[in-house]
Amino acid sequence: IDFEAQEFESSFDTVLFGLTVIPILGWFKLLPTFGGRVVTLSDRLKLEGGEMTMELQKTKVVTCPGVNRLPLLDSVFMDVWYPVNAVWKLLPWNGGPFDGRPPVCKIGVEYVDSDMRISRDLSGAIFVYTRPME
Repeated sequence: IDFEAQEFESSFDTVLFGLTVIPILGWFKLLPTFGGRVVTLSDRLKLEGGEMTMELQKTKVVTCPGVNRLPLLDSVFMDVWYPVNAVWKLLPWNGGPFDGRPPVCKIGVEYVDSDMRISRDLSGAIFVYTRPME
């Protein structure tokens, strides 16, 4: 979180098809297990009155330690920034293709400092985020 530059970068690790096995003749994988770290960049970050708002700009998937990359197509789909904001505005259910609404996020902030953030989403669920130790 960089309030001065009004930027927010978040990431999470994911694994796809981790449990796709068939127990017929032994145990073998139906689909390969792969994954990565999903990195998202937002801007127009504001913290006003206990509410944080931002506009999503782009997303990419990068290598996550200990997780296999996408087989065969990793060089095509991974390590590439995807223009989520531009595509979002083109979708008809977002008012596109000419006057589309931007992808804006709004969350309640219960507590924030340089190492931790406690947030509340619109449904009231609480999320605790911490900065990894270096």
